[in-house]
Formats: sequence, C-alpha cells, structure tokens
Amino acid sequence: MALKKITKALFFPLILVLLPVVAFCTNYYISNSGNDDNIGTSAGLAWQTIAKLNAASFKISPGDSILFKRGETFFGSIRLRAGGTKNEPIVFSAYGEGSSPVITGFVTIKGWQKKENNIWEATAPMLSPMLNMVIINGQPQQIGRYPNAGAAGGNLSYESFAGKFSITDNELDKSINWEGAEIVVRKNLWAAERCRVVKQQGNTITFTNAYPAANGNNKLIIYDGIKSDIYFFQKSYRTLDQQGEWFFDSSNKKLQMVLNDTSVVVKASVIDTLVHTGAYSYINFSGLSFEGANMAGIFNRGGNYITVSHCSFTNIGGRAIHFWNTGDVIIDDVQTNNILSSAIQISSLKKENATVKNCSIKNTGLLIGMGSFFDDMDYKAISAVMASNVLIENNNIDSVGLTGIQFQGSNVLVQHNFINHYCLVLHDSGGVYTFLGGEKDNPRPEYVNRVVKENFIFNGGGMGGNYNGRGKAEGVYTDGGSVNIDIINNTIGFVSNKAFATNNPLNVKINNNTCFNNGGGWGAARVNTWQKFGGLEVKNNIFYSLYNYENSVNFLYNGLDTPEDLTIWEAIKLAGDADGNYYNTTNPFGFIYAYSAVADKTFAYPSPLTF
Repeated sequence: MALKKITKALFFPLILVLLPVVAFCTNYYISNSGNDDNIGTSAGLAWQTIAKLNAASFKISPGDSILFKRGETFFGSIRLRAGGTKNEPIVFSAYGEGSSPVITGFVTIKGWQKKENNIWEATAPMLSPMLNMVIINGQPQQIGRYPNAGAAGGNLSYESFAGKFSITDNELDKSINWEGAEIVVRKNLWAAERCRVVKQQGNTITFTNAYPAANGNNKLIIYDGIKSDIYFFQKSYRTLDQQGEWFFDSSNKKLQMVLNDTSVVVKASVIDTLVHTGAYSYINFSGLSFEGANMAGIFNRGGNYITVSHCSFTNIGGRAIHFWNTGDVIIDDVQTNNILSSAIQISSLKKENATVKNCSIKNTGLLIGMGSFFDDMDYKAISAVMASNVLIENNNIDSVGLTGIQFQGSNVLVQHNFINHYCLVLHDSGGVYTFLGGEKDNPRPEYVNRVVKENFIFNGGGMGGNYNGRGKAEGVYTDGGSVNIDIINNTIGFVSNKAFATNNPLNVKINNNTCFNNGGGWGAARVNTWQKFGGLEVKNNIFYSLYNYENSVNFLYNGLDTPEDLTIWEAIKLAGDADGNYYNTTNPFGFIYAYSAVADKTFAYPSPLTF
C-alpha cells in the first residue's frame, strides 16, 4: 500500500512536467477611437495612442502583434523593449478597412505673425535644434541657404583650404558675418559636408561638424579640402529670401519662413526616429505608412531578422530605413518618396543576408546639404554593404542625388532593376556602384561571386560640378580595387560619363551589354599601385555613340615602374582582354589613354588612337 501511494503521488507531477509549454500570443489594437485605459487586446477595447503602447511595451512578448487601424493617423515615436524569436517574431501591422495607417512625427505650425517683408514666424516650442523636415502642402521645403538653390551659379567657391575645417574664399563678402550658420562644403565630387561656422576672419572661414554622424558607430567621415571647390551657407535667418525657405531659431523657439500665402498648411517634424528597435531581433513591419521624421523612419543597430514589407515612407529628413550592423534583413515592396539623405541603408560588413526587392524609390537626396550626415552612404537610394549574401532585384529607382544602388560583399546578385536620373546633386558615382578600398597594410577581403545583370540604367546626370565639361556619372562603376564581378546583359543610356568605369579592377567581366549615347563606352584605371590589377574582360558589348565628344575607351595607368618596368602597351595587355565589341562612334579618337612613368608622378597624355 505504501508503494502504491508513493507511485500515485509522483504520477501527477510527472504528467505536468511532460506537458508542452503553450505560449499565448496577444494582439494589441490601437485606434483613434480607442481609450488608453482599455486593455488593448481587442478592436473593441483598443488603445488610442503610441504613448500608451510605449508605456505598456514591457507587456510585449515574442509572437505578439501590434495592430494599427487602417485609415487613421497616429502621432509618436515607437520604442521597443524586447524582440521576438525565430518562430514568434513581434509584428507591427494593420487591421480594419481602408488605407494603410500612418505613423507620423509631424505637427501643424499655426499662429503665424509677420516679422518683416514676406518673412513670417510662429512660436514652436515643440521643435528641436535637429529639425530637418518642414513641408508645405506635403512637399519638403529647402532650409534657407545662400546662394539660393537654382540661382545663377548656385554656389560660392573657395581658393584654398587648411586641413579639414578651414577654407579661404578670396571673394567672400565680408560685410556679412556667418558665425553660427551652417556651411556646406563640397570637398570632393561625391560628398558635401554639413558643418557649423565657428569663426570668420577676413576671407577665412573656420568650422566644425554640425551634426553627429548618421552611421551606427558615430564615426565622422571627414575629408580634407580640395582647392577651388564649392560651398554655400544655410540654416541662418540671413538666408531667407525665397518662398518656402525656413530657419528655426532654437534660442527663441520660433520657426521663421518665407510665405507668400499664410493659408498654406505648414508641418514640421518633432520626432527624430519614428521606430527605434534598438538591437532587438525578429521584428516584422507590414502594411504601415511612416512620415515626418528628422532622422529615420525605422532604425536598428545590432539586431537580426528584421523584415519590412508593404510599407511606405514619405518626407523623412535622413534615412527611411537605417540598419547598422543588422543581419538577415528582408525589405520587400516598400515605397519611399522625398527622403533627404538615403532611402534604404543596410551597413553590416560583419553580417550576412540582405534582400531588397520590389521597391519603388523616388526623390532621394535631392536637397544638397540637408541630406549630409558625415557618412559615405548619404544621397543614395539603396546601399547594402554586407559580408555576404546580398540580393537587390526588381526595384524602380527614380531621381536620386548620388547613387542608385551600392553593394558590397560576396555572393551578390543585382538584377532586374530600373534606375533613372541619378547623380543629380553630386557625382563620381554610378547607377550601380561598389567600392573595395582598404590600405596597403590592411587590404579588404577579396569578395567572390558578384553579378550585376539585366538592369536598365538611364540618365546619369552628374550635376553639382563639371568633369571635362560634363558630369562624372557612370553607368556601372567598380571602384577602389573591386574584384570578381560579372556585369552582364545590362542596358545603359544617356549617362554623362562612361557606361562602365573600373578603378583597379581585378577579375571584372563586362559582357553582352547594350550601351548608347553615353559620354564614353568603358574605362579601366590603375590608380593605386599596391592593389592588384588585371583579369579585365570586355566582350560582345554594343557601344553606340551619337555625338563627337563620346569616346569609346579610356585607359589610365599609374606607375609603369611599379612593381616592374613596363611599356604602356605591355600594361594595356596585362589589364585583360577586349574583343568582339561593336563600336559606333562619331569621335575619331576612340581610344584615350594616359600613364605615369613613375608611380604617383606626372601623367603623360599621348594623342588618342583612332578607330
């Protein structure tokens, strides 16, 4: 009897131990007609605000869904306190009927008072010094700048520089003291640095960085100056002279604008990041619209397995989607419009797996200076820089300040994208661009299996300065010693410089492409003598020219003496093979070449060869 009692006593606890643990996932509902005192777990007992969601975020567990009611707008910034798991991600989505719910950081500015002439001001204590997005009737407005954007010239120029933070303009109007204003300095063709003037003495302007870097490690990318480049001033009351220009007087908390009609609806962002996911993982966003952030729509730093699908981002002052050191990313069917810096940025050189597909990306990085955050990914539509496994396909990109698509890593496929109108405010980039870089004593990895195929690339503008009388926009540009890339069956037209540009290429194959009415056909350059150079293959392409300034081939070789003495013809042969191509050219000088006999010394420019 005692044995039976013991067995029976142990039996029931054993059953409880063996029963599976059941996780109960919860849906939380948010509606304008809800109440923050509700429990939020049904449409009839919905919460009302994002503030309530944040206050109750400790309740959110893996597998839970946060659902916003369609057809409604919700103000605030969402901050996560937990992530999901592989089988139970946290989901942000929508419920009900109608258009996608909108997560907004905008407030409407009211109470305008006339200051002088057609400059009006309104008290706005809710705005922050980081304000970077003001709209009139839904369109982003230019922060006040001098000279005006679009004015004759549109920029000032400096004759000399000292280090990274000082320039001298011999024609500077010394009657205006610009201390405290921002100065936007273009120190090279592809970057415009946004700084703050700290001292103006005579014709010399000294400045410092105006904003923290947008990249995840807060590392500022700052260049030395280049003699005779351009600059302009912005973010000062003294610049206000054109309809829509604005300046926020943060000391007096007043927004000042040039308004010819004060009945227009003016909105300004009071939120820097709409969704801050921290370093959490396994988070899905679907069916939502985001608008009105000064810095980012969705930001993640250090997480994994983040999916953004069927969402839209409009009027964002920095980046729409910004993932730093984030792996296993899927971005599918996302629409962006009026993004001032970069639309989609994934920077994770130590992580793998990024997919960006079926996206429509319009009007990115078009207000030069406002999209500058000391990061080489500024003014780009899509940048996916990973260790490996990148897929960028079926995207439609139209109108971007610099680069259409930038990639890095091994096992990359960039295919079936339509890229139109790029390099509109900066240049020395491409519709599709990649850069390896590194240093002699610290070379970058030699990535493998990279394919760029069947893309359509048109209208590379190359504005913001001239290069041999035209802009320097390339079709596909492999830069900085990029390696192991197949460029196949692309169609490229109306690009201001070359259809294909390669700097220190190694095992780059350019085959079966169709190119027409570009500034040049293809080019190869050995720039850095310490990087490998060779294995270039250019075969079975069509290069069709219409104008006499369009040359067919450009070749540049730095250092015929390094690592061993060569003739220029031996160097050309060592570069690789070019065969079976069709050239229709109206320029009799089809092959242009240059070289330096001694590394990094004076270049010789012999007469071009005729075709």
